[in-house]
Amino acid sequence: MDGTCLVFNMERLFEGFISSKLRRGWHGQAPNRIILQGPQLHLATTSERGAFKLRPDMALHDGEAVRRIFDAKWKRFDRKRPNFGIAPADIYQLTTYASRYGCDQVALVFPGQADVASELVGEFTLTVPSRPQVQVYAVNLFDLSRGGRLPSGMLPS
Repeated sequence: MDGTCLVFNMERLFEGFISSKLRRGWHGQAPNRIILQGPQLHLATTSERGAFKLRPDMALHDGEAVRRIFDAKWKRFDRKRPNFGIAPADIYQLTTYASRYGCDQVALVFPGQADVASELVGEFTLTVPSRPQVQVYAVNLFDLSRGGRLPSGMLPS
């Protein structure tokens, strides 16, 4: 039996969908703009060049500096589990971004289940010297695909 198989990288699709919504939401809010997969910086250097390139999914840049980083995660979160079941590696990644980019707000964006509204579901304060905030958002993809909005905390006030 011959057949055709179509496979999608859901992580990239989710990231692209959220970035499209963020760009629309921040459009016209000059000098603010959403940068995708950047700006790219290095976490370290050698005597010859930069090492360990960083590429945040989405960054809010105000013309001078990165003010906020959004990291889309095609994973489930669970309100009932400690820390919503977020993997420590995801928090380490956001801590690195906050430190290297000098921003005080970083966010994880998860797809919510059908019965979950698009909303801020939790916040953490990272215990590093600058004390950045991590916001955890759930987004209802069904609602967003039909013209719904991202949670208010992700958009300009």
